[in-house]
Amino acid sequence: LFILIVVILHFVIPSVLSSRTERSVVKDLVYIHMCIPLLYAPEILRYALDDNVGKDDNNGEDENAPEIIRLNKVSIRYGERIILDGLDWVVRKGEKWALTGENGSGKSTLLSLICADNPQSYACNIALFGRKRGTGESIWEIKKHIGYVSPEMHRAYLKNLPAIDIVASGLHDSVGLYVRPKPGDMAFCERWMDIFGIGELKNHSFLQLSSGEQRLVLLARAFVKEPDLLILDEPLHGLDTRNREMVRGIIDSYCRQAGKTLIMVSHYEEEFPPCITHRIYLKKNHNCPPCEGGQGDVP
Repeated sequence: LFILIVVILHFVIPSVLSSRTERSVVKDLVYIHMCIPLLYAPEILRYALDDNVGKDDNNGEDENAPEIIRLNKVSIRYGERIILDGLDWVVRKGEKWALTGENGSGKSTLLSLICADNPQSYACNIALFGRKRGTGESIWEIKKHIGYVSPEMHRAYLKNLPAIDIVASGLHDSVGLYVRPKPGDMAFCERWMDIFGIGELKNHSFLQLSSGEQRLVLLARAFVKEPDLLILDEPLHGLDTRNREMVRGIIDSYCRQAGKTLIMVSHYEEEFPPCITHRIYLKKNHNCPPCEGGQGDVP
């Protein structure tokens, strides 16, 4: 029955619509509501069979959940300018954090420390996935658990490659594709491109795509290895209204899986997905303590 519904929505209804825009809208709705369940069908079936499996750590409030990130008295300064000042922050498995704050308060700097993209990251007291930074782990060991996208990455990603190769580069956290993925991996890349509504662009040159299409490609790249930790810095930036709602829904659906952890930055409250469980707000030269309440509890 489920397959029949998908076929009707995806093929039959669009075929009788005369407007190309109408057909596109219907297919977008199918991708959002059908592709995510299909991708995780075995997990969804397992959740249905066992009410205790797949629940998300008491909505992200389990104090006994393993630590994913721990920052102890982290301070960053450039010359006389203080970016972060003695920040303490713990993120546990399954939590979904909204990271907000004033411009210049250190939001992007904080994310770059976690991703080991900041040269000062190894001078700070940071533990990631239970392992203290600088104890012999490689940058690739850190990144293999993280899916990441940001405006800075978007501006710097100037590889003139087919869009699907950009997505596939997320499998090995490379800027560019230097190791040809296996056929099964490429099929998985195509599936994620379909989920983000850009499957038809897989062979198009990344640099020839619109800014919004490029952002969707980079988002598919962040999700393609199904990371335990998603770090999304303004992921909806540059997207039109329809695609913003689509991406917001994909983020929410993905992060409702058991054990998935999210840190998301946005300047706009309406961009955060409903799954958000925790918040932290940064001010210039002064870091507010983390707030562990719901969506309305902003310091």
